[in-house]
Amino acid sequence: MKRLLLALALVAVVLSAATPALAKPVSFEAFEVTLHEESGRSILIVTGTLPEGTPLPADIVLTAPEGWQLQWAGEILGGDISDDISANPRKTSRGSEDAYAFTLTKSPVAQIEVMGPASTTFDGTTYRTQLNWAPPSDAPKVRMNVALPGDARIGAGTEGAEFVRVDATGGYYSKTYTDVKAKEPLELVATYSHSAAAPLAASGTSGSDGPAVAVVLVLALALFGLAFAAIRHKMRARAALVGDDTREPHTTRAVDVADVTEPSTTPPAAVEPDVLDDDTAEQVAPASPRRSNLPVAIVAGVIAVLVVVGFAAGSRSSATQKGGGVVSRTYSTAEACTQASIPLQPRQGVDLAQSAETLLKSLEAVPGISTAALTVAESRIDIGYCDSSASEAQLREALAATGLVTFD
Repeated sequence: MKRLLLALALVAVVLSAATPALAKPVSFEAFEVTLHEESGRSILIVTGTLPEGTPLPADIVLTAPEGWQLQWAGEILGGDISDDISANPRKTSRGSEDAYAFTLTKSPVAQIEVMGPASTTFDGTTYRTQLNWAPPSDAPKVRMNVALPGDARIGAGTEGAEFVRVDATGGYYSKTYTDVKAKEPLELVATYSHSAAAPLAASGTSGSDGPAVAVVLVLALALFGLAFAAIRHKMRARAALVGDDTREPHTTRAVDVADVTEPSTTPPAAVEPDVLDDDTAEQVAPASPRRSNLPVAIVAGVIAVLVVVGFAAGSRSSATQKGGGVVSRTYSTAEACTQASIPLQPRQGVDLAQSAETLLKSLEAVPGISTAALTVAESRIDIGYCDSSASEAQLREALAATGLVTFD
């Protein structure tokens, strides 16, 4: 009899200890799911916001496509990005999705960032981007966002969705769903093409004006450096806001619109939010997070930059040279400090010979470029530039933003 009572007592202790681990995660009031593509890789950002007044700490679960690499997970405090609290989530894979479970301690906003392969389809004429996601719990509001290039011309898409350009480099195609049930499949599809770029104006500057133009351009770059830092900070702060449906999506971790081309089409499936088996769960250590009103002087500098750069742009060569299987362009008369040789992988249906001029034109947005030459047969582009003004990563991002190529 004593042995029986002792056994029952041990069972009670085990069950009481296991109860917290099996507790159902807290449901979110709203989700925001945003899909980007950066340098030929898809980045999915899933953000969940708890109902106002939810007591903390609170156990939560966010889901993402199975097998995608976790970049960051944690709590969004809403201020400086460096103040956000990183978490070590427990991952459980079920079906075609991974579930990440962790505890919110100071903020009602949870977020995960995962990275996967680029998967936008291209039929030779149009691109098709598709985002599928299902919430792990009931939610009054789910906002789906797909980041697209700034020159995207939507041909067809999900009914009720809208494309809002943030700036010349990109924007978001978005739709908000209301009163969504747990595991209810949601879909956002955009079929689009790139609008034809306006041709560059022919230069009317004579060769003797070259030195003067070079001096003007140097002064413009100096002013631009000052203005760029302030504008960049303001744009990041704006991107961190959780606003209404007319504002750009909530992407508190820093992912710039300029880094965006075509997002992923991987369709994730729903995951059980309240069952995270200790035997199958995996502790995930995320990678390190990627890390105002303008003064009157800076505003004046920005205006001066626009005027001066507009003048200087007229002196840049707009002629594309073709011959011997090489398509090249000269962007400035300045001598290049270094050279990058970047192998290109054309997307399905893309002809490098026909797309060469578009790729070369995309590099105009990167400062410090001297020359670029695309060797069609070798699928390679050689770029001469000044590494004090630009980096190879910026060159790759500008090329990827065309949606025509990816990289190995």
